[in-house]
Amino acid sequence: MKRWKLTHRHVDLMHIFQSRAKTLGISSPVLGPWRERVEKLEKANRELREEIEDLRATVSCYAQVIDDLNTAVKSHSRTDQRLRSV
Repeated sequence: MKRWKLTHRHVDLMHIFQSRAKTLGISSPVLGPWRERVEKLEKANRELREEIEDLRATVSCYAQVIDDLNTAVKSHSRTDQRLRSV
């Protein structure tokens, strides 16, 4: 009799089997590839989130530079207007 048939018919045996497997650190061969995939996806997600933070910092820096340049241009144009009126 296959294990899965036995454990589905006898839930108490299923719990014993699962606790032994957990104690020994044995995981289902079906779950192994999925866990690896999840770990890879979580790693990629972390890397992308770090990249997003870096890009946000860069955009913030660019925005500050653009604001400073706009202020300088406005200040310069006011000075030019005052000199022309004199």
